[in-house]
Amino acid sequence: MFIAKLMICGMLQGDCTVLVDTKGLLKSEEQCRARIEEMVTDLQPMVPHMQMFTKCEKPGILV
Repeated sequence: MFIAKLMICGMLQGDCTVLVDTKGLLKSEEQCRARIEEMVTDLQPMVPHMQMFTKCEKPGILV
């Protein structure tokens, strides 16, 4: 299981924000990468001058 994450950073000051997909866990890394592409496509028009870093992460076990 994987969760899609994006980190968006400003070009001038370098302030960053991490966005976590709210659609939930994805079964494969391939599905996660596809979801990240959707998220980037949706966000780019809203934040055209921001750098985006992506990650498919396996969530840890909650205790």
